[in-house]
Amino acid sequence: MKIVFFSSNSNIFNEQTYLIKTMPCWQSLWDSFINAHKEHEFICISQKPALFMPENTIICEKDDTKEFALEIALQKPDVAIALSFWTDLFDWLPVKDALIAQELEKMNVKVLCNTVAASLLCFNKTETQKFFDQNHIPQPSSIFVNHDLYFCGGNRKEIKYNVYKEAIISEISKLHFPLIIKDPVSLSSYGMQVVNTKGEAANYLNSKKHSSDRLVQEFIDGINFGVELYGYYENLEEKSGYKCNIMPPFTFSVNQYGITSPKQSVKYGPVILNDELQEKLVSLVKGIADKLKLVGPAQIDLIYKDNTFYIIEINPRLSGMTSTCCSSLGINFYEMIYAQLIEHKSFNFKDFFPVLNCKLPLLNYEQLEKLKELSFIKFINQINNLEAKQEREKGYCEIVICGKNNEILKENLQFLLKNYPECVEVEFIEKAAELIEKFEDFIG
Repeated sequence: MKIVFFSSNSNIFNEQTYLIKTMPCWQSLWDSFINAHKEHEFICISQKPALFMPENTIICEKDDTKEFALEIALQKPDVAIALSFWTDLFDWLPVKDALIAQELEKMNVKVLCNTVAASLLCFNKTETQKFFDQNHIPQPSSIFVNHDLYFCGGNRKEIKYNVYKEAIISEISKLHFPLIIKDPVSLSSYGMQVVNTKGEAANYLNSKKHSSDRLVQEFIDGINFGVELYGYYENLEEKSGYKCNIMPPFTFSVNQYGITSPKQSVKYGPVILNDELQEKLVSLVKGIADKLKLVGPAQIDLIYKDNTFYIIEINPRLSGMTSTCCSSLGINFYEMIYAQLIEHKSFNFKDFFPVLNCKLPLLNYEQLEKLKELSFIKFINQINNLEAKQEREKGYCEIVICGKNNEILKENLQFLLKNYPECVEVEFIEKAAELIEKFEDFIG
């Protein structure tokens, strides 16, 4: 069988600006993977920076969807698999890959990828919320604010006051505070604002920060979880027999505003739920995947409170969860994708070891090499933006720490803090230790 992994990127990527260092490197993981499956031929086609791809990836310079699809089709694959990644400001790369997949299917190429409709629905959180409403899926109450209508009065002399603005503020006052104000199409939690009163909400919406459509959503003070899933068809040619593998839940830390920050959060898991909660979580996630027919890797963010899982958003792509799950399972990144999407294998939750995904300050090469030698550090990924002016925009180093059990995991944390103080921030180590303590006996 000939298998092509592909992904696209809508943004300009300057290799002189962004320095990305991954340990083990994607090429070594790739070499190990293809050596274990010599019965198949594997090819990667992507656009820079080609996240999650090996060095020998074919770089496609063509932005035109049909030309990109043709480059894949010329490889004459038995199946093409989308490994969508993310970019800011807009988390829309799954949509582009879905458009490529649509063209490939016209060329009679079998593809494992989401539909354009499903990708668009997940991209626009307002449409995602409509989907949740229609399917009675628990979610935070919210109000959509149309930017153009909110400011449509402008300097028009004939308009005395903006009725739409008045109605929006009135509806917002009916929600339970605090509230989160966010861009419905931005990446992750970038640009989110927490407000505690009607006045704060109005001040924000009347300010220059309100530069596009906004979603005003009730803040649920609960426990943040992330769940990764892998959807596929048992009969891909006929698109029948849809199945979905659910990975175990991982919890995320939050910042002082109660928001999960992608550059600061700590992930810990797997979190062991009691049978009732586990069944409720799996049923909810599988129900969403089945309705949307999510194909390939996807990730769902949830908040748990008062015996209810509230869905926050759906990301139909690879995520920070992916490498974390691989490390917890002790399996090669490509092997995990291949096993689930091609061999249709599922993993038992008991097969996962406890891990922590932590963020460190930017490290030099020598420091990275030292950390790589530690057997309990399973993954390192550092992204450095050389042109960034603000310190928080320059990047971070992400590591995944593993342990056979929670006690050993805590010991590994303390070893890191004691012996490598120049590489870590005490705040993150303490936050990681708190997560372990909090969820050791969590059963809801």
